[in-house]
Amino acid sequence: MHPEFNDSFVMVANGGKRQEVQQVHFHMFTDHAFVNEYAAQEQFESVFYRDANICVLAHPTPNWEFHCVMKPVSPSQMAENEEYQNMYFRSLLHNIDALNAEFKIVQRGYSLVYQYSKQISDQKCPVFHIVSGKKVSA
Repeated sequence: MHPEFNDSFVMVANGGKRQEVQQVHFHMFTDHAFVNEYAAQEQFESVFYRDANICVLAHPTPNWEFHCVMKPVSPSQMAENEEYQNMYFRSLLHNIDALNAEFKIVQRGYSLVYQYSKQISDQKCPVFHIVSGKKVSA
């Protein structure tokens, strides 16, 4: 509906100390500067967690004190299989809890970020960022 969102956008949901309004709500931006973009090259040495549905890894060029990426293990199944999609999103929520246990993201405040860009090759595969702490220079 809005031409400024056709090519790219960032959608953010805050949690923990960043959730100032106590209801679920989202922020939508046309500026990608909120998080550094992530392409699909997985770096195995930086994987925090991996199961049949999801891979959670450190962002290779973080711009927050804590910055990880959550992506489906099987992008092809993600595009075609509704059951796999449901399992992926359940794993996503479970891993927010696991990341909190290890990195205290809720106490510090965090943002769950979905980034869409026609420039990113795996655009049909939802990749989420979890950022926490302060933004650092890129």
